[in-house]
Amino acid sequence: MDQLRSFTIDELKEFNGIDGKPLYVSIGGKVFDCTPGMSFYGPGGPYEMFAGRDISLAAAKFSKEDIYLQNPSLVDITESEKESFFTFYNMLYGKYNLIGILTGVDYSKQLEQMKQKQVNLMNKLASKGVVKGE
Repeated sequence: MDQLRSFTIDELKEFNGIDGKPLYVSIGGKVFDCTPGMSFYGPGGPYEMFAGRDISLAAAKFSKEDIYLQNPSLVDITESEKESFFTFYNMLYGKYNLIGILTGVDYSKQLEQMKQKQVNLMNKLASKGVVKGE
């Protein structure tokens, strides 16, 4: 994989799909090239407000409200919001090219805590025979 580019939140805003610019979206500190999804994320699309933004909290809240795009922190989100976040994260990761990382916002601790809670839950369920262990 090529070297990932670093973006600040302000730099990311430039990549909004307007005037022929590429369209980038960030979630969980990862920046994806969503230009192929221009009709969805670009001007006039149903999720145009996500273009050039970090959508982490908006994805968790499953909301297009600007308030969740202004402060993308994942602190104190609920379990169902964590599921919503990972649904969006996995969708972007599976569909679009990862091209960069977002600097100035550190999700590593929050994401690691969320992943550890998921592992603990799966282990607990496996020990009760609810799900098969690996």
